[in-house]
Amino acid sequence: MALCRGDVKPDTCRSCIQNSSLQLTKSCPTQKEAVVWFDDCMLRYSNRSFFGNMEFGPYAWMYNPNNVSEVSQFREVLGKFLNNLTKIAASGGPLRKFATGNSTTPGSPSIYALMQCTPDLSEQECVECLNNVTSLIPQCCDGRQGGRVMAPSCNFRYEKDIFYNSTVYVATPSPSPSPATPSPASSPTNSATQRGRESSLSQTVVHIAVPLLIL
Repeated sequence: MALCRGDVKPDTCRSCIQNSSLQLTKSCPTQKEAVVWFDDCMLRYSNRSFFGNMEFGPYAWMYNPNNVSEVSQFREVLGKFLNNLTKIAASGGPLRKFATGNSTTPGSPSIYALMQCTPDLSEQECVECLNNVTSLIPQCCDGRQGGRVMAPSCNFRYEKDIFYNSTVYVATPSPSPSPATPSPASSPTNSATQRGRESSLSQTVVHIAVPLLIL
């Protein structure tokens, strides 16, 4: 499966997939299963059929080393915002399940986010997968200005600065703030090897040879 981010141009997509193929050939020459994530695409292969199956592990995360000033307020806005984008991404058709958007709150920086599922998933499977990856925020990037979690079937990323191409994909409107404070979901059980990593989240590649995580 080769999947490009929903906001990248065709030439960028093709180049990313080609680079991914070279990376997997070099890093995983004998593995029966592998997945690689670049900023603009992901590539996955296996000796078994995985199409139409939501697979959350193995997963990897990265985070921005800078912290926000108002953690509680930022956490509240981010939770509502990502929940809204999850529904939008999951409601996409069989060709693309992808959503971007931004949100703001007084006293906290702007938040830009991206959510994506592989298009072979059903709407409910996409929601489940994105709920799983966002539930890892307390572990990977709570209070950080940016973070991302990448799984075989879905991924998300948020930053205080825009990082997606809004001229290619029209961003979804941000939700209106509400007084309710969402409770972060508990971390899903996952026996796959996983590890966090600090990063500027720029031009990053993460590759996984199942079941081992290589960073």
